Amino acid sequence: DGELSLGAYNPDRFEGELKWVPLSRATYWQFPFTSFKVGDNVEACPCGSCQAIADSGTSLIAGPTDQIDKINEKIGADYEGLVDCDSLSTLPDVDITINGEKYSLAADDYILKVNQMGETYCMSGFQSLEISGLWILGDVFMRKYYTVFHFGNGSTTGEDYAKVGFAKAKHA
Repeated sequence: DGELSLGAYNPDRFEGELKWVPLSRATYWQFPFTSFKVGDNVEACPCGSCQAIADSGTSLIAGPTDQIDKINEKIGADYEGLVDCDSLSTLPDVDITINGEKYSLAADDYILKVNQMGETYCMSGFQSLEISGLWILGDVFMRKYYTVFHFGNGSTTGEDYAKVGFAKAKHA
């Protein structure tokens, strides 16, 4: 269940305070992140300076093929992105560090359960997509973290700069 608010956000829909992230490019709501860990291992963004965009039009978390392949291997996904549904309780958390804040996703957040012809399949929420090294934090991330797009003055500088805010979502 989602909600689109224009001109304001709904503090009843998230816990705590929004953590604001300055944009590196306002065009695509692009911002830096410093770490992408699967369990205790850094599986992506090894240089500590990567770029992501928040996008509600993307269902999964997408990133460079070589790094997504490492993540999918770590969570036991096969070449089609399928994961053994019986293994979900043993899968590691995924932690993404953005602007000094850690955003954690448990297996229930990043594994999608798909029912097809009476069978339940578990699918990885990570897909490879080559867009100049950019990552896309799509619905898999945004279901767990309430996301606010603040346009402000439309620039990445100035008093009312464009920024994106995240907080843990409350679900009814």
